[in-house]
Amino acid sequence: MMLDPWAARQIDRHTIILEKPDILRITILGDVSPGEAAGILAADRECIAHLGYALTLIDATRVGRVSPETRRRVGEVMKSEDDYLGCSALYGTSTQSRILFSLMINAVNLFLSRPVQVRFYKTESESLVWLSQQREALIERAARRAHGQGR
Repeated sequence: MMLDPWAARQIDRHTIILEKPDILRITILGDVSPGEAAGILAADRECIAHLGYALTLIDATRVGRVSPETRRRVGEVMKSEDDYLGCSALYGTSTQSRILFSLMINAVNLFLSRPVQVRFYKTESESLVWLSQQREALIERAARRAHGQGR
């Protein structure tokens, strides 16, 4: 039985909600453990299963420590998503967090045929503008995949 895709969920202190029509909003509060990161990534994959793609908005204004072990876990999961149908916009990251996330994403992209699209913005509104610009292309890719036409 699938959970209500529109209901808010908690993974420890972090909140995940799929907002209509198709924004997966993740609010990170404090440190992120490897298990919490895995739960967040599972919600992202569930969004793709439900909609065919994921437009992920991440509020990182109150993110805490993301340990090397957590970054490794995220990298391992992301490397297994060779044809990931989604993109993420993070806002509110510190310079240090942005550098760490960028290094992790760049390392993962070395292993993928299609790079994971992640952008960093100062504000939520800038992030939402970029995500809305990605929507049509993701919907088209999802439709091609659903009809067996590849990427």
